[in-house]
Amino acid sequence: MKYILSFFAAIFTYFNAGAMTNLSQHEQFKKSEILIIDVRTMDEFKSGNIKGSILIPYNEIHHQISTITKSKDAPIAVYCRSGSRSGIALRILQSMGYTNVINYGSFSSAKKILDNKV
Repeated sequence: MKYILSFFAAIFTYFNAGAMTNLSQHEQFKKSEILIIDVRTMDEFKSGNIKGSILIPYNEIHHQISTITKSKDAPIAVYCRSGSRSGIALRILQSMGYTNVINYGSFSSAKKILDNKV
């Protein structure tokens, strides 16, 4: 049992890696300049989301991101329920060459951060 718990803790840490890192990278941008992507499911999005965010489920981000922006330098914030799926989305976008992507973590964390932006 101890090994199973350790395994799941390691998996969670791996997928949550990058959560809320490099927030200073977006300091100079106004909220309206940041592409805010909610990577949760449609049902989660409908239950509440950050005003102005765009729904792109994390498992569809590689297909849909180019319909939202072609700029690899665009400031992009991703968030989900806990920060895990947004961590996956972050790595996918980085592997596609997007250079200004930040995982804002959970919905509540992202909301707090973005509510403080002008």
